[in-house]
Amino acid sequence: MKYKLIFGLLVVISVISCAGTMQDDEPTEVVCEKSSVNDFEEFMNVPYGLSEVKIDSVLGVFTGGEYTPDSTAFVYYFKRLPTAPVTVWSNIKTGKIETIYVEVLSMKDQFKKDVIALADEFNMKSCEAAFFGMQAEEIIAQLGKPDKDVRNDDKGFRSIYYDSKDLRIALNFRCYDAQDKQCSAISVNWFY
Repeated sequence: MKYKLIFGLLVVISVISCAGTMQDDEPTEVVCEKSSVNDFEEFMNVPYGLSEVKIDSVLGVFTGGEYTPDSTAFVYYFKRLPTAPVTVWSNIKTGKIETIYVEVLSMKDQFKKDVIALADEFNMKSCEAAFFGMQAEEIIAQLGKPDKDVRNDDKGFRSIYYDSKDLRIALNFRCYDAQDKQCSAISVNWFY
């Protein structure tokens, strides 16, 4: 009991001393090293060329999976966060990860909370997490002129596409009108 009391006091003292150094009222700007499509040779700590047998060591336990209808890929589902699922495609022949698709499904105030939960759950870099919630123009300012910019008014979204010059990497950022035109879905595709 004596040790629990001492431990408790130490925790309280450290929280109080840390609180004095934290300043919540100042906005923190994320400095992002991803300024071109070529900077996406790694996404969510998954490097280009990763073997599917190592995917759980990077993203943790997957919650399900299935073969694509044409049996050319196996799809891993990481639905540990119901409002921020992660889906990963692996090529059956090469065993390499080809596609990582991440989508934040929530809206309004919950959107930011789910982006934080996504980043925490998958140890996502703050630079990558910062793309979620950006407007299309902010993404373009960060990555440059897209290879394709598609607006679908019928379905209420805008997709911004980037392709690397060597055609090894393709990106798609999707911004939905219903989510205040914020980027809520990112697809990173790797070609070998």
